[in-house]
Amino acid sequence: MPRRSSANPTEREMELLEVLWSKEGATVAEIIEALDGRPVYTTIVTMLKIKEEVERRFLREVLRRVFGGSATRLMAMRP
Repeated sequence: MPRRSSANPTEREMELLEVLWSKEGATVAEIIEALDGRPVYTTIVTMLKIKEEVERRFLREVLRRVFGGSATRLMAMRP
């Protein structure tokens, strides 16, 4: 049974997130190895999907709020 939604990640979820942030682009196998093989494959895949969706939502919100929804305005800010 999945746990109830919470605004804060559990200690275990934080461990996984720390590995994801430190090993950007790591494979699921590399993540499992970094966590001593404790989480199962499907748990990591689910967390990766959630992380990707959160990033996508965040970027859409920044684009909407800061650049009025205009990707052209965002790209004009490039150095």
